[in-house]
Amino acid sequence: MSEHAKLSPSAGERWLACAVAPAREVAFPDTDNAASAEGTAAHALAEYCLTRKLNAIDAPADVAG
Repeated sequence: MSEHAKLSPSAGERWLACAVAPAREVAFPDTDNAASAEGTAAHALAEYCLTRKLNAIDAPADVAG
């Protein structure tokens, strides 16, 4: 898996309210869970569809899940 963004949109509410949060969170490991796996799969499908000018319905079953 690639390195996680330092200012990820999913944590935006936290780091917008507390500017030092990203620096303080560096000490904690970046762990995977079901939600992060689903998000990664969704991003992969979106990238696949966009780069091939497809919509999600046209994507092959092995990519769409």
